[in-house]
Amino acid sequence: MNPHVPTQLTLLFRRRRERDEAQQQVHYSGYDFYWLDGRPVGVGIRRFCQQGTRLLLGRSADPEQAFVRLTLYPVAGVEAALTRPGAGVRCRRFYALRECDAVRLYFFNGTPTDVLFDLREDDPEVLAWLHAEDLEVAEPFWFDLASQVVPDDNVWRVFFASLPELKPAPGHAQSARITGFDAAPAR
Repeated sequence: MNPHVPTQLTLLFRRRRERDEAQQQVHYSGYDFYWLDGRPVGVGIRRFCQQGTRLLLGRSADPEQAFVRLTLYPVAGVEAALTRPGAGVRCRRFYALRECDAVRLYFFNGTPTDVLFDLREDDPEVLAWLHAEDLEVAEPFWFDLASQVVPDDNVWRVFFASLPELKPAPGHAQSARITGFDAAPAR
C-alpha cells in the first residue's frame, strides 16, 4: 500500500456504558465497533477518552449508536499543513509508533493515547487502514485523522459506493439498470 494515500473506514459505533470509567480526572466512554454488514470489528479498542469521543462523534453527541467515517490522511510531519476535509468533518493531527507487534497512537505533542493496535490480533482491514504494514519500529508515522458521523439514511449510499462498479460481461449489452431492491425476481 502506498503510505501517502488516504485510507477510509466506515464503522458502526455502538455504546457500551458498562465500560465507562473515570481515572484521575479523565473520563472514558465504552464502545463496540461493527462493519456495515453487522460483523464485529476485530480490534482491541474498547473505549475512548473525552477528547477521543469528541473527535469521533462530536462535542455534544453521546448517541447509543452512530455510523462514523474515519479517514486517515498521511502527512510529512508535525509541521505539515493541517488537512481541511470540509464542513462537518472533525480533523486532528496524530502519529503512530510501532513497538514490536503493537502500534500506539500519540497526540501531536507526544502524549500517548490509550489507542493500541495489535499487529497479530486486530482485523487486517483496520491495520491496512492504519498503514501498519509500512510502519518501521520507533519511526513516527504522522497523519491527520478526520471523523464524520454519517446520517443513517446515507449509510447505504456509503456501502454501495464502496462496491466495485458493475459492468456487463463482454459481448452482453446492458439491458437494465439496477437501482435497488425494486427489480422483479427472475423466473
